[in-house]
Amino acid sequence: MTVLDNNKLGKVLALAGSDQDGEALAALRKARDMLKAAGMTFGDLTVKGVDAPCSVAPTGPVFTNPFAGFEDRMEAREPGWKAKQAAARAEQIRKEAAEREAVLAKYGSEQKAKLPNERERLLNKAVSHLWRKIGKDYANGTFSVDSLDGWTGSYGDKMPDTVRAAVETAYLMPVTLREAQDEYRFWRERDRELERVWCAPGEVGGDTYLDLPALAREQIINDMLRKGPIATLDDLLVRIEMAVELDGFAEDAAPSILEAFKRLVPNIPAPAALNGRFSLADIEADAVGVIKSVAVAHPDLCWTGFGPDPHAVKREGNAEIVFNKARADMTAPWQVGQFVRAAQFLDQAPRRKSVHPGRTSYGWKHAAERWHRHQIAARTGVPANRVMDDVYVSDGMLIAAALALGFVVERIGGTIDARISLSEHAARGF
Repeated sequence: MTVLDNNKLGKVLALAGSDQDGEALAALRKARDMLKAAGMTFGDLTVKGVDAPCSVAPTGPVFTNPFAGFEDRMEAREPGWKAKQAAARAEQIRKEAAEREAVLAKYGSEQKAKLPNERERLLNKAVSHLWRKIGKDYANGTFSVDSLDGWTGSYGDKMPDTVRAAVETAYLMPVTLREAQDEYRFWRERDRELERVWCAPGEVGGDTYLDLPALAREQIINDMLRKGPIATLDDLLVRIEMAVELDGFAEDAAPSILEAFKRLVPNIPAPAALNGRFSLADIEADAVGVIKSVAVAHPDLCWTGFGPDPHAVKREGNAEIVFNKARADMTAPWQVGQFVRAAQFLDQAPRRKSVHPGRTSYGWKHAAERWHRHQIAARTGVPANRVMDDVYVSDGMLIAAALALGFVVERIGGTIDARISLSEHAARGF
């Protein structure tokens, strides 16, 4: 059982007077949990009062106790209910204590765990000019609170453009939804770590322990996950994963999931219908036709790799436009030449049954370029390091050729690269 913080309870109850129904209800629930943790109910506020200074104004809203007798009613309906709840609470306390120990082991001490991490330091620096105190109205009066250019992070508050711009440029924004998901989970984990070092196991904490800059970044990432463009099948998968994982996410995500499914999924043949379907002779006879077949089977592939190229997105600013253009360019003459060169290299290269764990498609594309230089050198007598012919092979066109020739290809997470079932000898055989 924890000691009730009367001042904190008063501030939580003040939020129950919010015009935002969601915020008001959340405040009531938070107050209920604080009282329950201290062995009290709402009835104790009116029967016993509070004997420490409290911010709740006497003229504020009058609260009745909607939970009076709830536990007794549940016990009567389900004998043993109280014991089950007590056991669940004991298990929760045990779990939180273990989490706290893990955090302390990771950082070394409470003090070190509370220090800003690298991302937090970058965010704090980026918004340093935006900090200011403002008066914020609550049901029981006006309080001076910290803000970022007037933004306090409260439910329903619109983030100013100044704050958004500073936070988005503090360090690189995610390019793909998979990268956004990784950062979102980073901030959820960081919030949980801070809660464990600020709150004792079993103690009811606040809604978040992130400071305002980190909270702003998390909200921007959350918006990207909910409403950002879906350019690839992996983007679609992330949107579905988040809709399953988070309460309230599906309502925002459903329209974009449906649209992307209709756009990306129809007419995709089973992978077995493509793997090993083409030979080098097929590719040299009709490279464009083979590329189109690969593109239909793999709608997340373009000439630069899987999904949009992050560097191009930084230049152009729109991932969907970048990806669609790079995908259309797969059948342009320069890219077709890369595809044929990649196929010629792969056709003579020894294979593995599974993907090579230590090399990526980016490394293999350099191996293909070296192989072609040595082939030209052998024919012409020009040293390989002085060959001037175009031997360039892009990441995406090498992946496309590998798929056409029946290699095992596995995309690496949410990156543009892949692992391919090439033997190590393919990189050293010249």
